[in-house]
Amino acid sequence: MGNIFIFRGKSATGKTTISNKLSQKLNIAVLRKDDIYDSLASSNFTHGMLNDICYKSLKKIIQTNIDLNNSLVIDIALHHNPYLIEFLSDINFKSSNVYQFLCICSDNDIWRKRVYERILNPTPNQLFKSVEQAGTILCKERHCADERRNYYRQREKFRFNC
Repeated sequence: MGNIFIFRGKSATGKTTISNKLSQKLNIAVLRKDDIYDSLASSNFTHGMLNDICYKSLKKIIQTNIDLNNSLVIDIALHHNPYLIEFLSDINFKSSNVYQFLCICSDNDIWRKRVYERILNPTPNQLFKSVEQAGTILCKERHCADERRNYYRQREKFRFNC
């Protein structure tokens, strides 16, 4: 029985930093959606096609590791609840211990600074070109914020603030 640690949240909230530290501490593999996306970004696929390929690939890799009773750290965005539910519903976690970490940045100034740093050094998976656009892209479904908060309270085992 393996342990599956899922770090999720919007951009610039510390998912990669925390997942790297846990992976090193426990000496287990870390899987990142962005690594798959970035490696395929030079292809002629659209953003939607790349995301689809990334999530399907991750599901397969995660399932294979669960079937082998391996432990994993997963670094994936999926901050929006319906996408998370859809993604997780395709994985049979069997008897694995699953820990979900919702990474948030409760200090808007720190988050804006991190986003600005990413704008200066963009990666292929980054769609936003301004701090305002990052907030729009990442929080475009504010109308269901209460629903998400209720879901997080019920489903998340841990929350990290930056």
